[in-house]
Amino acid sequence: MKKGKADKKNMKPCPRANRKNTQKAIAQIQTAQAAGPARGKKIAGLLTKAELFFLAKFFLIFSALEAGINYFGFEGLQSFIASSEAALLGLKSAGNLVFLQGGEIFEVSPSCTGMVSGGILFAIVFSLKRPQMWKKALIFIAGALLLLILNYFRVIAVLWTGREYGAVAADIVHV
Repeated sequence: MKKGKADKKNMKPCPRANRKNTQKAIAQIQTAQAAGPARGKKIAGLLTKAELFFLAKFFLIFSALEAGINYFGFEGLQSFIASSEAALLGLKSAGNLVFLQGGEIFEVSPSCTGMVSGGILFAIVFSLKRPQMWKKALIFIAGALLLLILNYFRVIAVLWTGREYGAVAADIVHV
């Protein structure tokens, strides 16, 4: 058999039902493409009602979580991060403060705990219509754990940079 030509002996005809379904699917795709990328009417030419509703839910949820994070502070988590990371790097700490050899002091604030990132994830996941609530909870728990672990290593990188190269370099890494 030559390259590019079909082997007619082994070819099987498509059942009629499959051809109908294929034609139907192609027609649906063409209709969707003609309608454009967004479903629904855009408000002021910018956002659909569904997009606006998502953003409103996101900002309400995130604002409440951010206020809670700042109000409660999570001092225990801040102190844990500061003391455990200072011990790993051979530095001194007190509460949520880490002391570098050059006299520089780093504060592990509520924003440094990873709780803000977790709040953003929570707001995104729970602002969506889908999936089911238990799936949303599972996605959030797994994502929040991953964010907290990654954040822990991020703070280690900032403190290590501060110890090795000074506070200016640590500020660059912190961003």
